[in-house]
Amino acid sequence: MDRIQSLLALPIGPWTLGHLLLALVFLAAGFILRQVLNGFLRGRLRKLAARTATEADDLALDAMISPLGLLLPVIGVYLALRVLLGIHPEWVQTSDLAFRIATIL
Repeated sequence: MDRIQSLLALPIGPWTLGHLLLALVFLAAGFILRQVLNGFLRGRLRKLAARTATEADDLALDAMISPLGLLLPVIGVYLALRVLLGIHPEWVQTSDLAFRIATIL
């Protein structure tokens, strides 16, 4: 256990290995959750949309899933940046502003 803790505390630049691994986990989780959400929503909602004769609900489904799927990787990037920029608190405010802009877009 002490060996793992000392390995995670290994400095790499201004960060530790633990910080970098946590940031990588947040990034990977954002993209993995995007795939899971897209697969789940597309499957479920496609079945519902197939029940109707109109094509409008199919178009609405595509218009809804793409932005929702993009939000999760943006959140993953934001959390990873919070971990990495936590060392420089003055940069956290800039990352918060960038996250707000990205979620609005």
